[in-house]
Amino acid sequence: GTVTRAGTAKVVQEFRTFRCEQCQSKFELRGDPYSGYEFEVPNQCQSGAKSKSWNAQAKRARTTKCNSRNFEPLPASEFSMNDFQEIRVQDQMKALGPGVVPQSIAVVLFGDLIGRIQ
Repeated sequence: GTVTRAGTAKVVQEFRTFRCEQCQSKFELRGDPYSGYEFEVPNQCQSGAKSKSWNAQAKRARTTKCNSRNFEPLPASEFSMNDFQEIRVQDQMKALGPGVVPQSIAVVLFGDLIGRIQ
């Protein structure tokens, strides 16, 4: 194919660490490349951390799982960031028959491929 457009190099945060505000457990989420590296935070804590509280009625300790829905994003580290470049590639005109409309796709380049295509 033929490159019809090459964007500038950009930086994206590939993963992010969050902390549960109740049990303080940390978990890492990966951004979804198909949604522009958005982070889908869970509806409740996934840690499985258990806490004990006194059940006065039963006169014994009761174990409960953390069900918090509040999470704090922690500062990004340099290791969670990655450079990328988006290009557009189109079918070669000479490979197509007359009257055929060329198709194109978006391609995302990472690592040492960035900047190779201007």
